[in-house]
Amino acid sequence: MATYQKRMGKDGTVSYRALVRITGFPPQSATFKSKTKAAEWAMRTEIALRDGKYLPQMESKRRTVGELIDRYLNEELPKKQNKSRDIRVQLGIWRDLIGQYSLTAIKTDILKQPLLQQDFYLLAYKTAAEQFYLYRIY
Repeated sequence: MATYQKRMGKDGTVSYRALVRITGFPPQSATFKSKTKAAEWAMRTEIALRDGKYLPQMESKRRTVGELIDRYLNEELPKKQNKSRDIRVQLGIWRDLIGQYSLTAIKTDILKQPLLQQDFYLLAYKTAAEQFYLYRIY
């Protein structure tokens, strides 16, 4: 549910802060010059949160897939005991193929591109050693 707060700046300008709160999600807020724009943003944000399509735009624009993969490799993968070598190789291939894209740029068509490339069939191999060997010779 969205709430709106009228705010007065030091110079007398009026702005409106929209706050969207939905159970199970952190509160989202943004400030606008008009209440209409605030209401439109709140409606879009509520729908996106409920549909599971919401990513905070500022953070996801600044981050790349490569940074996400590197963070996972450094922080989460050491906690996993089994198959960490296989996962490391597979994520390395993904980093090489789409690591330069921002998180907001990742859409289905970008993920399909490597599927059409010759290199991507390497992921069909079951062991990390086979993937690593074949990936490096191509």
